[in-house]
Amino acid sequence: MADDALARMIRRYLRNLASEGIHATSAGVFGSFARGDALQWSDIDLLVLSPRFDAPFGVREVETLWIVAGRVDSRIEPVACVER
Repeated sequence: MADDALARMIRRYLRNLASEGIHATSAGVFGSFARGDALQWSDIDLLVLSPRFDAPFGVREVETLWIVAGRVDSRIEPVACVER
């Protein structure tokens, strides 16, 4: 996947996530896509930083990360990360 297509997909994911109430301040790709050796069926490991995760959060927030990922691209594997 070209870098610009990946960036567009991540922006779309973050917009959709915001519409569900989780406003990410930033996101970072790690794993095979970050190394540049992703294959056709590789997942897209995505670290999602949000102040929402600084406070105690539960299953609902984690489920939201995955539900939105499924709507945008099922290869996205989001990981919640505290902002601070």
